Amino acid sequence: MTLLLLLAIAGLAQTLGQWLPLEAWGISSLTLALLLALCVPARPSMRLQRWQPRWLKTGIVLFAAQWAAPPSWGLLLQLLLWVTLVLLSTLILGGWLAARLRVPRPQTALLSIGFAVCGGSAIAAAAPITSRHPHYGAADIARALVLVALLGMVNLLIYPWLMQWLGQPVAALVAGLPAPELAQVVIAGSAMPAEAAATALTVKLLRIGLLGLGLALLKYYLQSSALAAPQCVSSLSLADKARRWLCRYGFLPAFILLAVLHWQPWWPSFLNDVLTSLGHVLMLLAVTALGLQLRLADAAQLPVKVILLAMSIWAVNLSLAVVVGLWLSH
Repeated sequence: MTLLLLLAIAGLAQTLGQWLPLEAWGISSLTLALLLALCVPARPSMRLQRWQPRWLKTGIVLFAAQWAAPPSWGLLLQLLLWVTLVLLSTLILGGWLAARLRVPRPQTALLSIGFAVCGGSAIAAAAPITSRHPHYGAADIARALVLVALLGMVNLLIYPWLMQWLGQPVAALVAGLPAPELAQVVIAGSAMPAEAAATALTVKLLRIGLLGLGLALLKYYLQSSALAAPQCVSSLSLADKARRWLCRYGFLPAFILLAVLHWQPWWPSFLNDVLTSLGHVLMLLAVTALGLQLRLADAAQLPVKVILLAMSIWAVNLSLAVVVGLWLSH
């Protein structure tokens, strides 16, 4: 019964996501699936909860199939460097701001990874890590999802002005760096020339590919707290540690491998559409299963300090993107 409900919500979200008014605001079917699932009082079975992270990570890997080959490896490495610097700066400044506002670390981690990487998908991937922290609250995930989604929509209002001020080549970087959702980058890119839109999409997919790095940093950030639960991993053998690492972060090398493979001239082009569609379906199921674990009332109760932190991280991320764009334009 829960599986039927999961499929029904995912199907409804996919249908509504193609409605033009919602599409124009960059509200993707993934965001809709989370919001719709929040409104349902049912809870997924334990089996579905176990499958949820597997669907999510597999879906992220398959997203690499829509990554167009870069014009040059030099440009790709340069973009990777700046994307990594913005990711690290967002996470570090998010932690610093949270300490001043006295926001618990699990809430900070969810907001930071949501703005720094890929919105609701990153929050869903970070949920198992944050839930083990003593200061984790049942409302943390719902609050992060709502705030990241709302402020991500604000980006769409700012992009046209930024394109006029910075010019389209720089605006392509600005569109790809701070946008939480992939759909928002696609919409922003529709107003740009094809080359600029491809750059924005490349920057966004680089951010998705760095999700594994972001999760590893969040784990260290949460464990560095004196109140964090101790992790007994020293007794594990090297093989067990490697197996655990692959289970948690193995999707990062898999993402890179698929991207490089599908850039090869012998790669069948029809597979890109198949893998992209399959990845989207898996991501849709994963975020729907996550939404069913949450309560709408949790998202409605937003402390002022959490709102201030979310707005601060959003402003920091957007400002860093503008600085990078201006730096590269000179």
